Amino acid sequence: MKMFGTLCAVSWMLKNCIWQTILNWQCEQFYTAVQKAQDVCAVILMSSCADDKKQLCKNVLRLHRASFSKIRVCGLFYLDAALQLSLMSLVTNYTIVLLQFALL
Repeated sequence: MKMFGTLCAVSWMLKNCIWQTILNWQCEQFYTAVQKAQDVCAVILMSSCADDKKQLCKNVLRLHRASFSKIRVCGLFYLDAALQLSLMSLVTNYTIVLLQFALL
């Protein structure tokens, strides 16, 4: 019975890790799309396009500078690709500490 509980806990943590990875990946795709839109607007501003297109690109760049920020979870941390790395680092560090206490 103890093995079943351990297996359930490990599978639950694995499921959560997979969901976090998917969410981080989707957020990174969104940030990449926003960056590509900025790049396209910068190229349009340097080209010889119509004035209305240039004005639209200026407005897009101005709005991004004024109000865009990365997604924050409860105001505590940013939701991006670095979050997954820091969570894995945190889990690894605590696992090593717990193993040291168990084996001493």
